[in-house]
Amino acid sequence: MHFEKDISKEDLNELPLKAFEGTIEVIDSPGKVAACVQYLSRQSVLGFDTETKPCFSRGSKNKVALLQLSTEERAYLIRTCNIGLPKQIAGILANPKIIKTGVAINDDVLGLQRWTQFVPAGFVDLSKYSTKFGIEACGLKKLSG
Repeated sequence: MHFEKDISKEDLNELPLKAFEGTIEVIDSPGKVAACVQYLSRQSVLGFDTETKPCFSRGSKNKVALLQLSTEERAYLIRTCNIGLPKQIAGILANPKIIKTGVAINDDVLGLQRWTQFVPAGFVDLSKYSTKFGIEACGLKKLSG
């Protein structure tokens, strides 16, 4: 199988735009956690990403504000800024039987551990695999192009 090493900005801009067509659920209160965990616990592979408010003070770091866990059908936006990182969600992040895929995930995991301690398991960093296929562009935008 052959992959291009990189994709130019021009080629990337010419690709058709895609949007997630599944259900998006915002988890912003403790009462919404159980149904989310019930669904995610039955999955074998999840997409994984976090968002953290930037901090411009030297030596300071903000906590992760949003955790996204998704399948082809559903995306859960877990507002850690509102509910922290519930232990049940941390349990999914520690479950080696559920693969969590993302790009440059190390800092994301460390940020989540500032909310709740857990031992991460089942994480696959796609940027590390891309180099094995000769792909030099390791960012999410270019890897998805």
